[in-house]
Amino acid sequence: DFGAAVSTTVLAEESPRGETYRRVLEEHFNALVAENAMKWYAIQPEPGPRLWTEADQFLDFAAERGLRFRGHTIFWSKAHWVQDWVHELTQEALRAVVEDHLRSVVQRYAGRLTGWDVNNEMMTGSFFLDRLGPEIRPWMYRETRRLDPGVPLFLNEYGLLRDDAKLDAFLEHCRELLRQGAPVGAIGLQQHHLTELIVGDEREGPGQLERGGLDPAEAISPWQIWERLDRLSGLGLPIVLTEISCATPDEARKADALGTLLRVAFAHPRVEGFYLWGFWEGAHFKGRQGALITRDWEWLPAAEAVFDPWRDEWRTLLEAMPDGEGEIAFRGFFGDYRIAWTGEDGAAREVEVTLGADRWRAAP
Repeated sequence: DFGAAVSTTVLAEESPRGETYRRVLEEHFNALVAENAMKWYAIQPEPGPRLWTEADQFLDFAAERGLRFRGHTIFWSKAHWVQDWVHELTQEALRAVVEDHLRSVVQRYAGRLTGWDVNNEMMTGSFFLDRLGPEIRPWMYRETRRLDPGVPLFLNEYGLLRDDAKLDAFLEHCRELLRQGAPVGAIGLQQHHLTELIVGDEREGPGQLERGGLDPAEAISPWQIWERLDRLSGLGLPIVLTEISCATPDEARKADALGTLLRVAFAHPRVEGFYLWGFWEGAHFKGRQGALITRDWEWLPAAEAVFDPWRDEWRTLLEAMPDGEGEIAFRGFFGDYRIAWTGEDGAAREVEVTLGADRWRAAP
C-alpha cells in the first residue's frame, strides 16, 4: 500500500481545488485512510443519531476507483479525544455506548476495509481502561473480529522507530494483549518526527549531524529503524507505517527524510504499507512545513522523493519474446501486472495477474 490520509471536506468539494485533490489521490496513491471522518467524535459528536455521510462518501470514492481503504479508528484511548458527553456517563452507561458504537461502525463497514485501528494509542492513553477495567481492551478486539472476521486488527502506536525503551514496552504490551485473547493481526507505526532522521550513511561521522543541524543524542539512522523493524517482526505480524510526516521549513531535509524512510519501509520484508499523513498544504495538519505539494499545486522536493520511486523506479516494464516453450523469465517487483501480447493469429490479448512471493495469481 502507498497511501495518504485524506480530508473528507476537501474531497467532497465541488470546486477546482476539490477536483485537483481527487485527481492527485487517484493518480498517485493506491490506498487511503480518513484523517478524521471515521473517528467516534466525528461520527457521533453528540448523543443520538450518528453522522455517517462523510465516511460513507469517502469509502464510495475509494471503492469506485479501486483504492484500498484503512479504518481509523473505532476508539481513541486518549481522554482528550473522547467527547464531553461520553466523559459524563456512568460506568454502566459508558459500557453500553461503547458496545453500541463498536457494533454499529464495524457492522456498517464489514468486508470493505483492509484494516481497523481498534483502540488507538493505548500505550499513552487509558480512558476506556481506567473506566471499564482491563478486560475492555481484548473485548474490543474480539468483538470486532466476531463482527468482521476478515479484517486485520491493528495495534497502532507512535514513537517506536526512535525510542528503544518505548519499543521494549510496546512488544510486551502486544504480547500481553495476545495472551488476553485479543486477535491483534497487524502493527501500525506512526512517525511524525522525521527531522531527526540521519540521511545517508551514519558512518560519515559527526560532520553529517552538524550539517543537518541534528542533536547527536536525538538523531536516528536508517540502520536503527531497520533494526527496530526487525525486532517488531519477531511478533510475526505484518507491519504498516500508518502515519508518516516530516514538518520542517528545510525542504531538502524533508525530502531526504521522507524518501529515506520510504526506501527502508519498501525494502523491509515485513512492511506491507506506507501512509503519508497528508500531502497538500491546504489540508495538512502541519501546513506548509509538512506538505509535499503547495497550496497552488506545485510539487516540492519531498513530492519527487516519494512519488518518483513509487511511480517509476519500483515498477516493472518489460517487452520480450517468449522462448521455444512459450515462456518469459524476468525479475520483477511484487504487485499487480497487466500483460498484453499479440498471438500468432495477430489478435491482441490482455490479462491482469498478481505476482506474489509464492506464485502468480490471476486477478479476480
